[in-house]
This record gives sequence, structure tokens and C-alpha cells, in this order.
Amino acid sequence: MKRLLKWLVRLGILLGLLAVAGGYWLAEYDARNWALWFHQNKGMLTDATWVSSISEGAVVVQEMDFANDRGLHVRGRVSMPEPQPNVRWPAVVLVVGVETGRRVLDLIPPQRGLVVVALDYPGEPKLDFNGLVPATRSAIRLRNACVNMVSGVMLIADWLQRQPLVHHDHISVVGVSVGAMVAAAAGGVDSRFSKVVLVQGGEGVGRIVAHNAVRLGLPFSPESCGKIGNWLFKPLEPARYVGRIAPRQLTVLAAKEDAFMPADATEALYSRASEPKQMVWMEGPHVTADEKTVIAEAAKRVFTELAKAAPAGPPKKMDAMGR
Repeated sequence: MKRLLKWLVRLGILLGLLAVAGGYWLAEYDARNWALWFHQNKGMLTDATWVSSISEGAVVVQEMDFANDRGLHVRGRVSMPEPQPNVRWPAVVLVVGVETGRRVLDLIPPQRGLVVVALDYPGEPKLDFNGLVPATRSAIRLRNACVNMVSGVMLIADWLQRQPLVHHDHISVVGVSVGAMVAAAAGGVDSRFSKVVLVQGGEGVGRIVAHNAVRLGLPFSPESCGKIGNWLFKPLEPARYVGRIAPRQLTVLAAKEDAFMPADATEALYSRASEPKQMVWMEGPHVTADEKTVIAEAAKRVFTELAKAAPAGPPKKMDAMGR
């Protein structure tokens, strides 16, 4: 009996210590300066490796791997116009859904006046929300991938600013759907992005998760899913960052009959931003399974405008790392 009591006391002490440690971690997580964390996690670009390339008329598309000194690796696809004398092109970093990633370039026409970098999420997480364990694992993987993606987008800005064919004063970030969270955070904390475009973005990540809980087949009630999503994705809440984008241009694209994103959530996010800003309402609903339609519409409305930046002076001779 004494031995049992001794083990119960030890177990109680252990559980108490775990509770204190857990409480400390939660408090630190809640109060963390995520803008500073994103910059620290970005680190320094150490490698930009050409994997393969194909030519599509006047555009060259290259597969690339990027890495920093903190162990962050990002796979990307770069579309770059053929070099022209005394021309440097505006550039855009494009972040879409997890399953599409860098393959989004297959869904848009070749951009002859714009450098486009499309990225896979770090770790390339596989998502499965069918069942408690798979859903929990997928939510954590998605959260970690998105948080690291913010730093990855900033790392790509480092690389773009070293490229001789890029107009360094005209580097934009465009986020679609889940990627809108990433783009809002990256654009808010990194002033090198001259324009930020959010397609199907909104305020209140938890509310958006709750709105989609039944459609996604999540294993909890919408209310519970919303609370979990609000806490888990707190570092990526777009409302924390859109106010920091001004005086740079913010453009928000949305559909009023959106099955994924409530229109009033988009309007609430837009109201938090300062001028200059622009709201564009697209026709038709946003259907997650038909991402191609949304991306094509965004490309038509956004890329043409981004490509209008005036050419800069002649490019310098550099290698892929900008040396």
C-alpha cells in the first residue's frame, strides 16, 4: 500500500510539472512575436538549385529547390520570360492550395511580361480529414506547413532580389484560398513586397474552419472545430497582418456566393486594411474542387496588372544565387 501511495505521489508530481510546462508553453505561444519569428525562421538563403527546365515559347519554366541555413527547404517552379536587352521584369510569388502547389503554373497561361514563382508547401503535407487521428495529424501538418511557408515566401524574395532579370522594386505576393493566409502574413511583415493580392481571404480563421467543418467531414462539431482552428492557426490570422501592408497596395478578390469563404468574412478583413486598397468581386462561386476556375480568374484579373510595371535598367551578370 505504501509503495502504491508513493507511486501515486510521484505520478501526481509528474502530472503537475507537465501541466505547468504545458501552461507555460501555451502562454508563450499566445504571446509570441510571430512577425519576428517569421524573419528568424527565414534565415539566410544558402542554396538555389536548378533541377530541370523547359521552354514554352518566350517563357522558360524551371524546377528549383531553395534552402536556408536553418534547415528550411522549399520546392518551386519559376516561370521567367526570355531575356531582353535593358529589361528587368516585375515578379510575383504565387501561393495556392497545398495539393496544387508549384503545379499551379500548369493552370495559367505563360506570362511573357512577368516572373512567376509558384511554391510547394514545406514538407509537402498529405492531408486526410476522415477520422479523429488523421484529421488531428493533418491539421497540425497543415498549420506547420503554412507557418513555414510564410518564411519560405520571404526567402524567395531574397532570391528574387538577387536576380539580374527581376525589377527589384516590383515584387508582389499573391495568395489563393489557404494561400491567402500565407500571403497576408508575408506581405504584412515583409515590406519588400510592393503589392499584396488575397484571393478568397477572410477574417477569423476559426470561423472559416467552422463554416467548412461539415463539408470537409471534420470529426468534431463546427463550433469545436472553429475553436481548435482559431487557436491552431492564430499565427496566421490575416486580420493580424493586413493593417501592416499600407502604404503598399492591397487587392482583395472574392465571390459573394462563395461556398468556402463567407463574403462578410472577406469584407471584415478588407475593412481592417488601410489605403491604398481595392476590392474586386468575381462572378460565380468558389468551389474548392474546381481550383482551376478560381486561379484562372485571378490570373486574368491580377497578372496583367502586375506585369505593367515599367522596365528597369539593364540586368547585371549573376549566377542563380545572385553572385
